Amino acid sequence: MAAKVASKFKPGDYVRRKLAKAAFAKEGFNMSLEIYKVTAVKGTRISVVDTANGKPYGRALKPNELTQVAAPSTEAAPGAPAVAPAVAKRAKVVKKIRSRAVGIEPATEAAVATPLETRGQRASRRLAAKAPAPEAVAPAGTDDHFEVAAIIGDKVFTVNGRKTTKYKVRWAAPYDDPKWDTYEPKSHLSRPGPKALLDEYLRRKRNRAAG
Repeated sequence: MAAKVASKFKPGDYVRRKLAKAAFAKEGFNMSLEIYKVTAVKGTRISVVDTANGKPYGRALKPNELTQVAAPSTEAAPGAPAVAPAVAKRAKVVKKIRSRAVGIEPATEAAVATPLETRGQRASRRLAAKAPAPEAVAPAGTDDHFEVAAIIGDKVFTVNGRKTTKYKVRWAAPYDDPKWDTYEPKSHLSRPGPKALLDEYLRRKRNRAAG
């Protein structure tokens, strides 16, 4: 039975990783934004590389951790289902919002990741390097950051067996529609404005809990 599951994927297929979601969660993505290419299949162990930088993923993955997607080019891999345009567009904008929200400075494409960078930081730095000039993408405001309008909730996510709290962000115009809401870690809300909104949200939450 295991061999039949593994045979679903073959070298050359393009896949995304399935992400853990909080219990009863109905919002957010349930698969990675990164697209990987299958390089080897040995039983139920599947080796992949990131198509953005060619680097292997940190460990072999199992079939139930992956979902097949279209090739990240104009020519799709044989048999791979196409990603819905709306999903692809939303993923692109959400990544852009997050990279701007944490104040990442634009970098040149020739910049090399340092050993201390996390996978998420490297992805955000590459996105910033390809993004248009700040004035072309930033909403109205006093700086080139996407602005946080309010913190409207929080949720505990389990990722790789570890629990972490993320906060639901309502962005300022023109991304103030609820469909653009994202869950962000506390580290993404460290600038003075977002931090003040987070502190106020936590204060109201404590007051409600105290009755």
